[in-house]
Amino acid sequence: MKKLLVLLMSFGLVFSVYSSDQWTKANPTGATNLSDLDASITANNAALDRLLIEYRGSTKIEYASTSTITVTSGQVACSNSAGSVVRWRRNTSDTTVSWTMLDTSSEAASTTYYLWAVADTDVATFTVTISTSSSAPSGKTYYARLGSFYNDSSSNILNDNTIVNDNESAEKQFGDWVAKSIGTSYLAATDGFVQVFTGYCQNSTQHIYSDSSNPPTTVRAAGRHDGTTGINSLTSAVKLGDYYKATSTGSTTGNETMFWIPND
Repeated sequence: MKKLLVLLMSFGLVFSVYSSDQWTKANPTGATNLSDLDASITANNAALDRLLIEYRGSTKIEYASTSTITVTSGQVACSNSAGSVVRWRRNTSDTTVSWTMLDTSSEAASTTYYLWAVADTDVATFTVTISTSSSAPSGKTYYARLGSFYNDSSSNILNDNTIVNDNESAEKQFGDWVAKSIGTSYLAATDGFVQVFTGYCQNSTQHIYSDSSNPPTTVRAAGRHDGTTGINSLTSAVKLGDYYKATSTGSTTGNETMFWIPND
């Protein structure tokens, strides 16, 4: 064995090794040995596939009407169930999606539906299929899930946060109102709003403070009652990671409420 290795080295033979876990930018080239081409191309294709197998550019799903959805123009990679073949497709114009594009059965009320880009035909564009399946549309070979929408009890597509694009983070929503105490400093675990309501607090002043200090000292909202009657409502936005605090001072206070409304 040693003699064979020495013999090969003496002839100046060099065997290239291509790793499957990286993109080899310098290969293949015109000077690459024919015997190395397959390994070089296979390594680069594998690396490219890992990067682009779930690629999606634009192709956003949007509400159009109570019976249609729009899939905007863009690019998408559609693969078979094994992920061994990937077809890249591009639509240069928007697609109006209707119930005629269901993969099976007919429109159902109170149902979540999924939208799929499909590349089963030998063309440069993709079609769109509606399915109740979140894992694969029925009867299709090359596909990519775009997102979902909800058809309500009246068989109307809802125009709200039930329209979900798979390539976007979930939209933030307001959480429940959380009662807080006047005069206490709180740390905001999410973005949100502070709301203070004062009812008939005579000769009093209210402030909302918020910043990165504990306690915060930057006034974000203020209100005052002069005399014996009057009500007031203060609201201020608060950033994630900042502190917030509300105060009430004056000769007659104690009729205030304070709430935190998280946006998460």
